[in-house]
Amino acid sequence: MAGCRPETGPVGLTVEPLPVQQARAYPETVTGRFVSLADFEPAETGGTPRPQAQLELFRLAGRDGAIRYVAMPTRTGSGALAGSLNPGAWLRFNPEFRDWRAYTLLSLAVHSPTDRDDLRIALSAGGARWVGPPLLTRAGWSTVLVDLARLDEEGLDLRRVEAVELSFSAAERPVAFGLDDLMLVDNTRRIPGTPVGMGLVRRGLEYSLALPGWPEPITFGQDDQGLWRTAPLAPQLRLHRPGEPVATEGEDLRALGERRIGAIELLEVSPVRVRLRNTWFFPPQAGAWLDPEVRQVRWDHTFYPDGRWVMQVLLSNVGGEPVEAITLTLPQPAGWSDGHIGPTMTAPLEGPVGAWSLLLTPATDAGSAQRANFAQPPAVGIRLGRAVRAAGDANGDGFDESQGCYRAEAVGGNVRLELAPGAVPLVRPIVLAEGPWRDDVWAQCQGLPLRPVARTDRGAIAVVPDTLTAPALVEFTGPIGALDE
Repeated sequence: MAGCRPETGPVGLTVEPLPVQQARAYPETVTGRFVSLADFEPAETGGTPRPQAQLELFRLAGRDGAIRYVAMPTRTGSGALAGSLNPGAWLRFNPEFRDWRAYTLLSLAVHSPTDRDDLRIALSAGGARWVGPPLLTRAGWSTVLVDLARLDEEGLDLRRVEAVELSFSAAERPVAFGLDDLMLVDNTRRIPGTPVGMGLVRRGLEYSLALPGWPEPITFGQDDQGLWRTAPLAPQLRLHRPGEPVATEGEDLRALGERRIGAIELLEVSPVRVRLRNTWFFPPQAGAWLDPEVRQVRWDHTFYPDGRWVMQVLLSNVGGEPVEAITLTLPQPAGWSDGHIGPTMTAPLEGPVGAWSLLLTPATDAGSAQRANFAQPPAVGIRLGRAVRAAGDANGDGFDESQGCYRAEAVGGNVRLELAPGAVPLVRPIVLAEGPWRDDVWAQCQGLPLRPVARTDRGAIAVVPDTLTAPALVEFTGPIGALDE
């Protein structure tokens, strides 16, 4: 077996150094605490080729199919299991190592010729059987993760894991697939690089974020349907179909369809902010996706070190039932991109796609002012640079509600903005400047340096650490290439 370092593993399991490319292919192994259960690499094991010895740990259950070892380039080596599963069939893996209590994830690399949303993983342990929700696998190789930490908390006996089973639950004909790199991983870690005072922890499939000013961490976890949700502040979304009474309480997603599947992605970690995206997909049919752009609700979350939580909700109902309006409800007041402050927003949906943004803050005087700044952004003047037509700028006024910041584009490596507060002081404004900078970027407000300045995928971002009661100039500058504008 291959593992994270040369030593004797749990219950006498011998582990060897895992190839560098394997560690790079699976980000959750960054902790160094993992072990491989099957990797199909061509090493010798007691005179028997390892791939063949590992293949003997797998069998088909339920209905006929086929599995075999194939020598082929994979993400991490030169061998994999390939097979075909008939409708109703399961691929069963009986691991040699059965005490999984030290690990928080089961990781598998699965190859599919198309996007599919019906992969099911089942575990048999301690005389009980758990069957997980449908999982999304994209065309090509996908990393499939099972949250062992959650199963342990729910009482599955991970001291005695007898089998792992895979199936494609909606298959109507045989499904070809590939399998590689079955691993156990303890991915519990604090993610580095977050703003001062903010702590982001990853354990199993859950993210937990300690945010200044909030009484308890904000968590991102899966529900029983496989959708990612936030706690304790979980917004409720209602879709209003024509002719139905308009209710504003509870969740109603029926217009998007009964089939649903979720995904989460860590978008950005920097000294200025943390960004995550969780997406709810509503495919029109189970199994293979004919069109990868299925109906969906996308939640983009941006967190700043003073406790601000910006949320953008993007709905794509292309091909779905008619929806004439949406309602978003929160357990506390928020600033909304339509200009009002309160716990609820109802907005018309003009066409199949819509986007709305909101700001949550701690219950402080500063937070109240920041909600007002978000709902009615004070004026911005671009003295040097260009305006950015950001998709998240609800009013075309230079303030991007989707990320809770002012935006502008550099010219010649320089941006200069004038922020002019209105009736409410402008509390700790955030500026994102876009530019092709090649090295460090410097920022200042009224001649005083702003720190930290964090790089983004398109430029740099900084927070003005003051409350502005009078107009102020904010500038960004940095080196660019000779051919860059």
